Order: sequence, then C-alpha cells, then structure tokens
Amino acid sequence: MTIDFQEGSIDPAELEEDPILELGKWYEMAKASDDMLPEAMSLATVSAGSIPTVRIVLMRGFDSRGVEFFTSYDSPKAADMDGNPNVSLSFHWKPLYRQVRIEGKAGRMGKDESKDYWDTRPHGSRLAAIVSTQSAEVDTWEEMGDRVTEMAKQFPEGSDIPLPDSWGGYRVKPSRFEFWLSHPSRLHDRFQYNPVGRGWSITRLQP
Repeated sequence: MTIDFQEGSIDPAELEEDPILELGKWYEMAKASDDMLPEAMSLATVSAGSIPTVRIVLMRGFDSRGVEFFTSYDSPKAADMDGNPNVSLSFHWKPLYRQVRIEGKAGRMGKDESKDYWDTRPHGSRLAAIVSTQSAEVDTWEEMGDRVTEMAKQFPEGSDIPLPDSWGGYRVKPSRFEFWLSHPSRLHDRFQYNPVGRGWSITRLQP
C-alpha cells in the first residue's frame, strides 16, 4: 500500500503571523529532506488570449517583498506576466507530503538586482541565456550548442559576461498563501493566509 500522507498535523498555534516566515520554515524543512530540488516551483500565467499556462521555474529567493525567479524577457511567460501580472505559484515537496500555493502579482526586478544574480550563474548558463531566444523554434539541438561554443570564444571562462537586456528577474508580491499537509483518507490539513490591513488573517480550509 502506498503511503500518501505525513504523520502529524499543522498546529495553528505554531503558525507564523507572517506567511513569508512560515514559508521559510517549510522551505528549510524541504532543504533538509530528500527532495532533490526544493526550490522548484510551478508558475502559472495567463496569456493575452486568456490561455493558462504552467511550467516549473526555480525560486531564487524570497523576503517581505515577495518571491523571486529569473527568466528570459523574450519568453512567452514574460509576455504573459507583462500583459497580465496575476500569477500563481506552487511548491510541492513530496518527501514531506506538503505543498504551498501562492497567488500574487509579478513585476520585473531592477536591473541592478538582476545583475547581482546574473554574476552568480555558472559560465555556461550565462552563455546559453545570451544565445537563446527562449521558446523560439530551432532546427537542431546542435545548432544551439554551436552558438554557445562560438560565444565562449568571445567570453572565455572567467571573463565578465554582460547582462543582456533580454534577461532578468521577476518578483511576485503575494496576495494569498495556502499551506497544505497531506493526511489519511484525504482529510488534508490546510491553512490560508489573506491580507488584512497591514497583516494577515489565517483560516483553516476544508480538505
């Protein structure tokens, strides 16, 4: 029989008043678990034609201002967010039988912030970001590899690679959080945070 729940429950008395702090606690648990990529999160956007799309991106930080990730500004998801900033995020940490859902508005981060993160990326990742027009059609994988090889001649390992205008960060300012813990018989434990004044209200949701 497959075990599809986690022993224990969410103690409402131990929930942080600030959902970002609660997210931090859960993320630290995920990093200490067997989850291979705890920073992976689903990002759902809606196109100008009202078509929803979801994909996995990597969370690169969060604080009181929101949740951060980086991408190509030429990508379809960037076009979606620039046209309609309403997005949803979801973390699913299978080893913990926990997930966190976040709704909010996405906005571009400042160029200085994007540059700070850009400089921490591996050399090859920066080269690939420069040569790729994300999601555009290409005939072969080798074609992209050849482009990166040519770019590497211009920017060898250890050189300063300038941040392209077509790449940078987004920050999602949350307007709702949901924290979810799997329980037996699908009687899952769920708590929702909604903004109230300068703080947040916390309510339990039915499974």
